[in-house]
Amino acid sequence: QFVPEFLSACCANNDISNNGSDGLKNLMFANSAPPYAVIALLNRCDEDRKEKKIPSKSQWHTIPAIVRYVVRSLQDAASEDLDSILSYLPQLIQLLRRDAFHSLRDLITSLSRHSTLLCHKVIWMLQT
Repeated sequence: QFVPEFLSACCANNDISNNGSDGLKNLMFANSAPPYAVIALLNRCDEDRKEKKIPSKSQWHTIPAIVRYVVRSLQDAASEDLDSILSYLPQLIQLLRRDAFHSLRDLITSLSRHSTLLCHKVIWMLQT
C-alpha cells in the first residue's frame, strides 16, 4: 500500500541531484504510487526551483531513479484501470516537455497502442 509520507521522505534530500542518496535507492523497492502522487512529484521540481532557487541541473525529472519510479507507478495504474491515466492525461502531456529520458513518451506510446480512446485523446491534446 502506498504511503504518501514515504515518498516525501525518500525525496526530502536537499541535494536532489545526488542520485546515490539512500532515499532515492528506496524508491526502487517502494510500492507504486497513485497517478496524482507521481505527477505531483514531477511537478514539484518547478515549485522547488522557484522557492529555493535550485539550479536547473537538479530538477527532479532529470533523476533516473525518480523517473523510473514514476513510470513504474503509472504503468501499474494503467494496468489496473486505464481511466485513472485518462483523467491525468493533460498533465502527462505537459510533462512531455521535460521528459529527459523519453520514458513518459514511451509509456504514452505503449498505452496508446492498447487503447484507441487514449490514442485519440493524445493526438487531440498534442494538436491543441
